[in-house]
Amino acid sequence: MYWMAEQEVLLDVLEIMKKENKIEQQRGSFDELSNSIIKVAQAYGLYDENYLIQYCPMANDNQGAYWVSVESKVRNPYFGDKMLSCGEVKDTIQKKMIQMPNSSMPAGHNH
Repeated sequence: MYWMAEQEVLLDVLEIMKKENKIEQQRGSFDELSNSIIKVAQAYGLYDENYLIQYCPMANDNQGAYWVSVESKVRNPYFGDKMLSCGEVKDTIQKKMIQMPNSSMPAGHNH
């Protein structure tokens, strides 16, 4: 049920972003999109690598905003070139290992 609710939020925000024609409007929607993605990733995990949750206190009219990144170097999506490095890493979403069936069997065994 949790996924269904967050999926609806994600789809709604993406639909709004498609219709917005100004980058400032899209950045406002990006805040909602990022928050939803962070919630889902924290609830279910991500499987290919660690992800960083980054935060800019000045985004969103100084209310602050989060986003997800694979790099520790801050590349702020809310201000673009104006303040590209404004922000900091706040948390990490740890990589989860995918467990394959019969993964405990050593390689080369055909039982």
